[in-house]
Amino acid sequence: MTKIKTTDDQEELFVLVDKNDKVIGRATRRECHSDPTKIHQAVHVIIENNEGEIFLQRRSLTKDSAPGWYVTSASGHVTFGLTPREASIKEIIEELGVNIKPKFVGRYIFRDKNETEMIEVFKAESEGPFKLDPVETSGGNFFTPESINKAIKNGDLRLTERAISTLKFLKILN
Repeated sequence: MTKIKTTDDQEELFVLVDKNDKVIGRATRRECHSDPTKIHQAVHVIIENNEGEIFLQRRSLTKDSAPGWYVTSASGHVTFGLTPREASIKEIIEELGVNIKPKFVGRYIFRDKNETEMIEVFKAESEGPFKLDPVETSGGNFFTPESINKAIKNGDLRLTERAISTLKFLKILN
């Protein structure tokens, strides 16, 4: 199997935090993604339209994790020098091509075998249209909460574990 070259900068500096979300330092993407003791901030934004549908973005095939999988509307790491709110706005602009201001709704810790993230969750409303960045995304669609639940149950929607955990945090998923 051919390994796809990632477009993600492995030397990008992320914000390190303690379990209470207090900033304690910085580390590279490479370090954070290979050491679960380094808790680093990330943001997930959920965008809903007037129908109550949620926009899910399909990750670019050149991403360093879960290429081609669906994720929340916009997401990313908090780079050193930015606040989570600033990072959420930056990700929306970069990935979706729109300038909307999301509202903070909460945070939680996500752990897997390789890394630990303090995920800051934001929500916003928009009907689109979005101007998707092909380096960051490979598409996206609005889904009803019911269709997301059904598609996951049936194995028809490849949704990242982080997206699943965020949708469960928001009680959108069962």
